Amino acid sequence: WRVRKDGSRFYSHILISPMYDYDRKLIGYIKITKDLTENKILEDRFSMIVESAPVAMIMINESGDITLVNNQLERLFGYSRAELITQKVEVLMPEDLRKGQVTQRDKYISNPISRPMGEGRELFGVSKTGESIPVEIGLSPIQTDDGLFVVASIIDIRERLRSEALISSREAAIKASDMKSRFLANMSHEIRTPMNGILGLLELLSDTKLSQDQVEFVRDIERSSKSLMNIINDILDFSKIEAGKMNLRVESFKLEDLLKSVKAMFGHQVTNRNLKLDFIAPKLDYHLVSDRVRIEQILINLINNALKFTEEGEIIVQAKIVQDEGDYKRCYFEVKDTGKGIPEEMIDYLFEPFSQLDETSSRKFEGTGLGLSICKRFVNLLNGSIGVVSKEGEGSTFWFELPVQKSDLVPPQQKISEHREGQISSLNGKKVIVAEDNEINQIVVKKMLNKLGIDADVANNGRELLDKLNSNAYDLVLMDCQMPELDGYEASQATRRSEKAFKTIPIVALTAHATEEDRQKCLNSGMDDYLSKPINRQQLKEMLTKWLEK
Repeated sequence: WRVRKDGSRFYSHILISPMYDYDRKLIGYIKITKDLTENKILEDRFSMIVESAPVAMIMINESGDITLVNNQLERLFGYSRAELITQKVEVLMPEDLRKGQVTQRDKYISNPISRPMGEGRELFGVSKTGESIPVEIGLSPIQTDDGLFVVASIIDIRERLRSEALISSREAAIKASDMKSRFLANMSHEIRTPMNGILGLLELLSDTKLSQDQVEFVRDIERSSKSLMNIINDILDFSKIEAGKMNLRVESFKLEDLLKSVKAMFGHQVTNRNLKLDFIAPKLDYHLVSDRVRIEQILINLINNALKFTEEGEIIVQAKIVQDEGDYKRCYFEVKDTGKGIPEEMIDYLFEPFSQLDETSSRKFEGTGLGLSICKRFVNLLNGSIGVVSKEGEGSTFWFELPVQKSDLVPPQQKISEHREGQISSLNGKKVIVAEDNEINQIVVKKMLNKLGIDADVANNGRELLDKLNSNAYDLVLMDCQMPELDGYEASQATRRSEKAFKTIPIVALTAHATEEDRQKCLNSGMDDYLSKPINRQQLKEMLTKWLEK
């Protein structure tokens, strides 16, 4: 600092040189003073900007010497500025890259506007402790009286790379989950199609004159086939729940009717066993509102589990209202058996996916190990709770509890059935066309329709269906979805777009695609209703009665 005559201060650069006479005798000094006040102000401002920058910053000269660093750079690399000033910038780079970095730096210095140094390459810094740090670097050349300087802003991208890796991993997981869901849905379709033929032919066979042995054989084949379908349904349900694609379908129903429906599925399984199956429920004067289908699935899984592990004694299925607050209630269900019970150490794992009591190769009981896991996930979807009380050798009690609403409305299905009481419902003389490309399923469905008194015709694909609709009068279409040339969705859309009289004909999907998304896709394409394969004659009769009586 120097002071002017008027007392003001200025920042100066001073050069002092000695003066000699011809005899080399020192006779004085020359002092050159340069006012650097403006430069100092700019330098201070620049240093302040660099110091307050949210990223690490460093300045080097043409030789690659570090002339300035900020506190963010100190924190990032672990060096103090005293340790870095006058060091070559390569000290902050991996040793195996330093030689190449010198070449890159010199190239940039010779042409600083060409492109950023290191562009297009992965860049890494190295801390004082030797830690490798992935970074992004922005370079800004500054031309001064003292030559070219380069200011580099350095961004630590470790967190961003971790986030990108997590996002990439999540996207890969979602893609894998979607691929798995599609695979399982396709697998389900490919199995359901022949299973529809097997179960349909078994039902038709059971209507013929059979010996007692043949009746038993048919029953055993049917039981094995339904067991296979249960496995397929479990896997498909589990996949949908995992993928977050399981939607609830809330409806009004009678508790007593729900238990009757479940009981009807198990009558034949206890007939020839030393086993008693009882259902206990209060007679309520109102209906409940919840997802009836999911509740039935939970009960079916729990009863199947009890039947599997109970050789003799009894299984009691009970339902009751345990909390009653006006229209909001809690419904409690339990399945109690006198079976082998569960070891205490296994209880905590029972509701985990693929968990089984006996996982040895010689295990007696079959199954996927998904049933109880699916029960728990359904209960969670319904905002309920589930558990088990068991003691080895003394049986088990599986229970679940769900919030439900009270409804005084009669469910639509019950209104229909009540309307039909006293009527002679007849499908005789009705004419139905079946759009189906599988030959076995054509035979099965056609024979089922004939037994219901319905005249049935067959179309091998959607295009053939449209041709037949143009030249014949039909009362209803049973539509497979996956067909060659023109599939069921396209055929339905073409039917609804047509200006012909058949554009309003009822179309019922009869398909091996069995998910809720598949059902919705059918309805969106113009179909009126949906049946998933495999079907039986009673299901077919109820669906046809519903639409043909309209």
